[in-house]
Amino acid sequence: MFATPFNPRPISMVGALPFIVCVVWFSTTSAFAQSEPPENPETTVLEYHWSNGNLMERKEVYEDAEGQKINHGEYRFFHLNGKLREEVRYVHGDRQGEAKMYHENGKLASTTNFKDDKQEGTEVLFDPEGVKFATFQYQNDLPHGKWTWYYPDGQPTQEITYHEGVEEGPWQWWYPSGQLGIQGTYHQDEQHGNWKYWNKKGELQETREYDLGILQTPPKYLPKLESEEKSLPQ
Repeated sequence: MFATPFNPRPISMVGALPFIVCVVWFSTTSAFAQSEPPENPETTVLEYHWSNGNLMERKEVYEDAEGQKINHGEYRFFHLNGKLREEVRYVHGDRQGEAKMYHENGKLASTTNFKDDKQEGTEVLFDPEGVKFATFQYQNDLPHGKWTWYYPDGQPTQEITYHEGVEEGPWQWWYPSGQLGIQGTYHQDEQHGNWKYWNKKGELQETREYDLGILQTPPKYLPKLESEEKSLPQ
């Protein structure tokens, strides 16, 4: 699905993958009471079940001064078929440390890390067959660093760079062969500077110049060095 980019922005990925990420890691946590929570509270294990009888959720909680249940300890959520879907550890209502998600077939879907309930570090995503297809870097719950997507053979298909949630830095796309197809830069979330486009043989076909998303000069089409049926990605 990522073989042909029709727009420098990863529309297919931004439209789908981040949605998956947001849904995958969404969960509700209780707010703390104003008083300080106990350092090592006594916890109770709560279990909830699906209508078919399978375990749906298992978590450790304690009650704060206002009687609200606060997640503290191991948390697990299960698919309808009984297989584990999510596992993470809570400390006084905040997710802390490594968190994992699983597909319905039991294979690992993603791994990430939390610090004070915010994603921190590298998230790795896998398809239902267990093949890695993306790695995302976070800082303080915001995209920060490289976001990379992969072909099934492990070759990168696209890589963008974020700084505190904003696209900032190199943007690259590769053909399945590993040949670089598009290279450019983003600044303040906009295409900026010189962008280059190559064909499958590595022959430069086009250059464009942008200033914060605005094309400054008409695209420069270089003489074609090979006959190709397909036009360059837009």
